[in-house]
Amino acid sequence: DHWPTDQEVSEGLKVARLYKNHRSLVKDLPIVLELNLEGHTETKFNSYEVEHIMPQDLTPEWIQDLGPTATNIHERLKNTAGNLVLLTREEQMQAGQKRLNDKKVVYAASPLLTTKWICNYSDWGERQIHERSDWLFERIRHLWPRPVAF
Repeated sequence: DHWPTDQEVSEGLKVARLYKNHRSLVKDLPIVLELNLEGHTETKFNSYEVEHIMPQDLTPEWIQDLGPTATNIHERLKNTAGNLVLLTREEQMQAGQKRLNDKKVVYAASPLLTTKWICNYSDWGERQIHERSDWLFERIRHLWPRPVAF
C-alpha cells in the first residue's frame, strides 16, 4: 500500500540496478516512454534489446574517459536506467563497447527518440547518467503522477 514519492522514484532511477534485477521493466519502461513522446514513429519493439551506453565490461578507453574513479562509477551505474537504451541486435553489434562518440553514429540513426537523445552529449559518465535518469523521471512522472491520496 505504498506509492513511492517523486523523490523515491527519482533517486531509485539513479541507483537501482534495473538491468540486473528487473529485466522486464528495463525493456518495457523505455517502450512506454517512447510511445508517449511527441514525434514518435511507428516501431516494431520486439526487435529491440537493452544496450548499455557505458558497456558492461570496462575497456581501457572507457577507463580513460571516466577518469580515476572509473571502476567505482562503472560498478554503481552500469545497470541503472540512465545508462540503458534500446537497440536492435544489429545496432548493438555496431555499437559494441565503443566510446560514446563512436556509438553516437548508431544512436543517431535509431528511430527511437529515447535512444537518439544520447546524441546530446559529447561524453558519458556519472553526471550524464544522472541527467538522463532525471530526464526519464520527468517523463515517468508525467505519465504516472502520484495520486494525491498517498
